[in-house]
Amino acid sequence: MARELRKSLYVQDSPRDLHDEVIPYLYRLGATTCGASRRSCSRVSCAWSSGVELCNDRDTDVQMRCDRIAGAADEIRKDCNKPGSSFDFTYVVKGQWFDTTGYNIVIRGHNC
Repeated sequence: MARELRKSLYVQDSPRDLHDEVIPYLYRLGATTCGASRRSCSRVSCAWSSGVELCNDRDTDVQMRCDRIAGAADEIRKDCNKPGSSFDFTYVVKGQWFDTTGYNIVIRGHNC
């Protein structure tokens, strides 16, 4: 299965909760599967105002290990962050990770 990692800045901001809660939750799920219906996105983890989505560009449903989604989200967290306000010493993460087989992982702000 060919994979391509493309990261690009996305639409909304997500705070540090990704590191502390959102991504670790997906790692803890391990081999449990997370899924998305055809041509849709499914929020697979969310805390405070940070969310991770599995987006499916295929014409069939997609199921994959939640810890695999966590790995892609972790890549986004590491590569697509920037300093936030100097007042509160936070950083902002937003990004999208594409797989060549027709799904992608998105990090963005959410109302959880």
